[in-house]
Amino acid sequence: MQLGLSESLSALVARRFIAAKEGGDLVFSHTHLSLITAAGIPYQLRYCPALAKKPSNLKPEPTLPRPKFDPFENPSPELLIAHFPPENPSHALVLNKFPVIPNHFILSTKEWKAQTDLLEKADLEATYECLRTWGQDDNTTGPAPRRLFAFFNSGEDSGASQPHRHIQFLPVEAMRQPETEGWHPLIDLITAHAQSHPGSSTFQHLPHLPFAHFALPLP
Repeated sequence: MQLGLSESLSALVARRFIAAKEGGDLVFSHTHLSLITAAGIPYQLRYCPALAKKPSNLKPEPTLPRPKFDPFENPSPELLIAHFPPENPSHALVLNKFPVIPNHFILSTKEWKAQTDLLEKADLEATYECLRTWGQDDNTTGPAPRRLFAFFNSGEDSGASQPHRHIQFLPVEAMRQPETEGWHPLIDLITAHAQSHPGSSTFQHLPHLPFAHFALPLP
């Protein structure tokens, strides 16, 4: 699956993010960041003061239920990055309206599909294409190319607030701050130190990681 963009994905997302932020179409909230190490693994803990403020003038609940707003059914033009593939779009790239990390964006299905269902082949192909192309046309002179982190919350218990299927992306470089020296994405630790999972030669895991997890390298 090809994105078919007229410019590099990273440049397009950055340009659209700045425009949406300056136009007041997204709300960026700053966070206080701490680095916590457990079992030799560094984790980022972010506190967002803006999320601690709750509105005091709550309107009474309507007597008649209303359908929940679906931000991915018809994305706001100010937040929409692109539809793809160009010839027959199946997915949309949309900026997160309430980011705490710069250039946080979302891949959603154009047709409504449930967030609680398994990802389909087209979803995985679209995700992989975003990851693959993120560092393309990278003119930075840093020690490594740009990287993108993708995650999928499959339902309410894993943090999903929208039932329309979507996958989220965060630039790894945007998650790094001076106080995060020594922090690396968990996948880097798994790649470097993973062992075969007990009972399965296919999946990998970190023996000292204190929660259930499974890693499967993709070609």
